[in-house]
Amino acid sequence: MIGFNKYFKEHNLKFDPVNNCWVGIEGHNILGEPNLVTSISEKSEYRWNRIFKSWIDEKGNSMMSSSSDNLRLEIEKTFGVIVKEKNWQHWNGGLFLFNADSLSFLKIWRDWTIEVFNLKRHLTYL
Repeated sequence: MIGFNKYFKEHNLKFDPVNNCWVGIEGHNILGEPNLVTSISEKSEYRWNRIFKSWIDEKGNSMMSSSSDNLRLEIEKTFGVIVKEKNWQHWNGGLFLFNADSLSFLKIWRDWTIEVFNLKRHLTYL
């Protein structure tokens, strides 16, 4: 597994804070938009809220907070693991410390991740 910073360094990519976009070695925007935030705002009903660092809709509702039980139900359906907490949300960042005693957990985590990537009902791109 390769770290985020190492990947971008190896591929000569960096974030341009002036134009709010990722650029390649020659300074060209790799996503093809001069300013991705502006482009999304112009082409959709969503706006970037710089104070809360979150996308909002026309009514000011955050698009980053969801309230769904689908993840918990899919984990049970796919892996037979019961998550008792309703509307359970997965970890999104943080510090995780592992040692040699964690190997079996990490192997299961890796195997299940690969399995989910191969399930068509879990695809998140077109």
